[in-house]
This record gives sequence, structure tokens and C-alpha cells, in this order.
Amino acid sequence: MTVKKKNNNIFLSIILVICIVAVIIVGYIFFIKPKALSSNISTYTPTEKEAQETQPKKPTEPIGPTDLKENTGAKLPNEFIPKENRQIAPDFTLPDLDNNIVSLSDFRGNFVLLDFTTTWCTWCETQKPAILELMDMNKEDFVVLAIDVRESTQEIKNHYPNGPEYELLLDQSGDVASMYGLSGYPYYLLISPIGEVIYYQSGFKQNMRENVNAVLKEVRND
Repeated sequence: MTVKKKNNNIFLSIILVICIVAVIIVGYIFFIKPKALSSNISTYTPTEKEAQETQPKKPTEPIGPTDLKENTGAKLPNEFIPKENRQIAPDFTLPDLDNNIVSLSDFRGNFVLLDFTTTWCTWCETQKPAILELMDMNKEDFVVLAIDVRESTQEIKNHYPNGPEYELLLDQSGDVASMYGLSGYPYYLLISPIGEVIYYQSGFKQNMRENVNAVLKEVRND
């Protein structure tokens, strides 16, 4: 009986010690530690470097209309051919509608836009206003040669009762078109004053005028 009572006392003592330890831990967590943290936060002063790093950064300035215009104007089209890749355009000689003989080399010293076309090419007609604008904007050193492929003189005259808008040559055999690798209409090549191909365009492009003017400006400044 005495032994049992002694064991109970030991058990109660252990329980009491555990409770005291638990109270101390809870008191530290909820009362002592928060006060210490509060004290540290209130007395901490960040360094100048830390203060600068935590300041909100100034937002990046958006590109203004002037910058955007300058960037866009300076951009060259993908069809522009850089110096290291340029080749001399093969010379050719063809008759015009009045049977006058014309050669590409006759226009050396000028920019020459070759316009491979036919009377049934709808997109060729759609592109013409841009070409006429280019001619008007670059009167001093810019020439357009239309090359009609595999059509008779009469077919062409019927299509242009008042004559074509610019010089038109007849490639009735298609040899010149084949020499230049023509695969569809419309097709354009821009030749530099020294006879190099500097720009090509396959099909209609809404921004042809801007593209060609950008190339002309770039090559003139070479």
C-alpha cells in the first residue's frame, strides 16, 4: 500500500513539472518574444543603400510618337539585299510597243524597278498606284520598266488603249522572265545605279511604297 502511494506521488510530481514547463514556454511565445521583436523593429534604421533599393523604381518611359516614327522610318524590309549578298542583274534587250529596242544597261546610273506583269494579272493593276507614287517621289534617279511576259503586241495594246502608264517591254518568248527566275505575278526587282539587285518583291504588298523608299534612302547613303 505504501509503495502504491509513493508511486502516485512521483507521477503527480512529474505532471506538475510538465505543467510548469508548458506555462513557461507559452508565456515566452506569446508575451516575451513579441515584445522583443517589437522593440527591434521600432529601433531598426535601414542603411542608405537599403533604403534606395526598397524605393519603387521609375516606370520605363513609353516610346513617344516621334521615337516610333523614327524607328519605323529607319526599318528596312526583309526583301532588302545587303551589300555582301548582292549580284549584278543580267542585262537584256527587248522591244517596246513601238518596236524600239531597249536594254537594261541603257539606264545605268539610275535606280530601275523591273515590273514583270501580264494583262490578266489583277494584283499587278492593284499595285500600280504605289509604283506611280514612287515615280513621282523619285523623279531624278528612278525608272520603271514593265516587262510583259508571253503576250502579243495586240493583246497589250487592247489592254492599254491610251498606252501604258510607264515604259513597257515585250518578253514574248519568256526568256528574260526565265533568266530572272520568275515564278508568279506580280514580281518586282529593284536595280541599283551600278546594276546590282538590291530589293525583290513577290506578289502585292500594301506597303510597297514605304519599302522601296526605305531601300532607296539606304543605298543612296551607302
